Amino acid sequence: MRPRMVPDLHLMPLGTLDRNPPPMFRQGHSALSKLVFFSALAVFLMVADGRFRIAVPLRAGIATALQPLQSALMVPVKMVQGGGAYVQGLDRALAQEDRARRALADQAVQASLAQQLTAENLRLRALLELRPALAVKSISAEVLYEASDPYSRKVVIDRGQVHGVVLGAPVVNEAGVLGQVTRLYPLNAEVSLMTDKEAAIPVLNTRTQLRSVAFGTALGAGVWHAGALSPLDPAAIREDATYAWLSDAGGPQHPRSGVTRPEPDKPGAYTWNKAPRLAGEVVETGAIARQLASGHPLIVDLVGRHGGTVYTRVVARLLELARVVTLMEDWLRALRPGEPFCTPGPLPDEGIAAGLSEAARGSLGHWISVRDGRIANYQIVAPTTWNFSPRDADGRPGALEAALEGAPVRDGETTPVAVQHIVRSFDPCMVCTVH
Repeated sequence: MRPRMVPDLHLMPLGTLDRNPPPMFRQGHSALSKLVFFSALAVFLMVADGRFRIAVPLRAGIATALQPLQSALMVPVKMVQGGGAYVQGLDRALAQEDRARRALADQAVQASLAQQLTAENLRLRALLELRPALAVKSISAEVLYEASDPYSRKVVIDRGQVHGVVLGAPVVNEAGVLGQVTRLYPLNAEVSLMTDKEAAIPVLNTRTQLRSVAFGTALGAGVWHAGALSPLDPAAIREDATYAWLSDAGGPQHPRSGVTRPEPDKPGAYTWNKAPRLAGEVVETGAIARQLASGHPLIVDLVGRHGGTVYTRVVARLLELARVVTLMEDWLRALRPGEPFCTPGPLPDEGIAAGLSEAARGSLGHWISVRDGRIANYQIVAPTTWNFSPRDADGRPGALEAALEGAPVRDGETTPVAVQHIVRSFDPCMVCTVH
């Protein structure tokens, strides 16, 4: 047999081993020291940027550098959207073509009338020695995205300095002024909408040469319906007194011409409150309406999921309390001690006027008529008037009455808790409404 070969063993003392970690695993500064350093650096940069605007060129450079990447990332999204829009829009295109053919004949007639009106207008302007209208340059733009800050109302458009956009330029659509360009980059621009709490746009009335400033509000304005916001039309307000202890002679009336004549023995009546309607529709006002009008994502999502309920009304009011704190700071800073808070003027012998405002409980409107220097008629539509309105002539209940339908009443309850919750979620003031 061949003998087995045993390999040589080389032993070394245990103490000679290097137990230190390699350089790549060595620990540097502690986590706490890093946190303190970078926190101090962040605070320093924020203060420096707020005072010296050192980050403005950096932001402009980053926005310009990221613009091609942003446009490239939007290509597949636009392709998908465009493909779906093509399929859905084919039928609409055919229908539009048919309507266009019918409208073409009408346009021929209108074109001839327009030429006649243009010639007549030129003759009239020459007779009145009016100066020609100023040419206004406009630039079409598309909204790229909204600002991520829920407490501001800003959008970014796809036109910038290279396209001729200037800082401070007004931004309009078919409904009127939307906002103003407040930050300008080479390829895009940031627009502060009129609903932004810091918006302030100078306005010049070219007829009277009166200058003023249009301020925005963080609480929004308008009518929220079916997920869309539209401007309020005060002329569409009517008050129905069919089920009120008030005269309803003449049917629903606009507050400007409405009357308040008590009829306590009126058959079928059950309230001293009239039933205001907006274009014939029942509306609700208050904190939930303001937050929807301002487009706050939390309330928009909650109302989309649950509708107008006790839960959504209370959440909207709590959210508004937090938002109003910062607004109050701005309002206090805007006060100028010693300056007049109103501008007195002579009262007319004849005239009508209206004042619309937003009170804590919701939308408030005052209408007045003056004849021979005296108040001939004065009507008020308070927030609770909207919310606590009775049924109208068509039998449609108001916001509160509709919310109370089907409210649970437990055995033995004389003042049902559910009813109390629903009523108080509207934050009513019946004294303001009845008086």
